[in-house]
Amino acid sequence: MLLYREESFTELERVATYDVLTGILNRRSFVQRVRPLIAASAMKKLPYSFLLLDVDHFKRINDTYGHNTGDHVLKDLAHKIKQQLGNGDLFGRFGGEEFTVLLHRADEQNSDMIAERMRTAVTGAIIHGVPLHYTISIGVITVDSGERYSLSTLYKLSDIALYQAKKKGRNCVVRSYDN
Repeated sequence: MLLYREESFTELERVATYDVLTGILNRRSFVQRVRPLIAASAMKKLPYSFLLLDVDHFKRINDTYGHNTGDHVLKDLAHKIKQQLGNGDLFGRFGGEEFTVLLHRADEQNSDMIAERMRTAVTGAIIHGVPLHYTISIGVITVDSGERYSLSTLYKLSDIALYQAKKKGRNCVVRSYDN
């Protein structure tokens, strides 16, 4: 009975923490984990970068190939983005095809390099044995000053950059500046 309760608790904790489709942090867990990292970075005056990314024309993928294929695109994306991250970085699904990343201790130069690696990592996807071209757009904000930004401010600034990436034609990385 105790073993069953322990297994049940472990399963409940996993379901409450991770996105069931992609296996990465869900929104709530990402938010809970990112706040202390932002505070610590601000206190120690260490840089960090916040990225918001999504799949370009995701609705078209679902409408053309079906929602099952769309789910596989999201899984493929999550797998490929995870491979680009280092220890201490956080990756979460905020909803739908929108994902967030905190690059812990990444300045502008490093975050630009990592974001570009993420963008190119998804090219050449093979879904169900069939090549399926999809792209992502990424908005980035970097805090170097030791200033503490709220998560909502980081989200807003990276969302502005993401929108600019969409306006530029998608499949690109755009940086937002806080001034």
